[in-house]
Amino acid sequence: MKKIFLLLSSSFLFMACPPESIEPPIYNKDYGKGLYILTENGVNFYDFDERVLKEDIYSTVNGGSLQNPSSLNIHGNKMYIVTKNTFHKVDAETFLSEFSIPGFTDAQ
Repeated sequence: MKKIFLLLSSSFLFMACPPESIEPPIYNKDYGKGLYILTENGVNFYDFDERVLKEDIYSTVNGGSLQNPSSLNIHGNKMYIVTKNTFHKVDAETFLSEFSIPGFTDAQ
């Protein structure tokens, strides 16, 4: 009888816990005013206000790296980056990747 009571009380304990709510991350708009520097290793950003160089901002924000970027273009608040075999579209203010199109044989 004690085992049944213990089992029932522990099941109520687990059901009483509210589900964890995971809030979506908030991306700072850190990359709006400054100088974008395209290198073999990725995109760096020089912030004019803080006078700080932020290196490889694509991998910092998105977790992946750009492989041999060759071209960068900004149109409005969107940035387009061409690498050896992939086309990337990112938000120019947050540098969050919106989409990538892989499969080019030689985009240079």
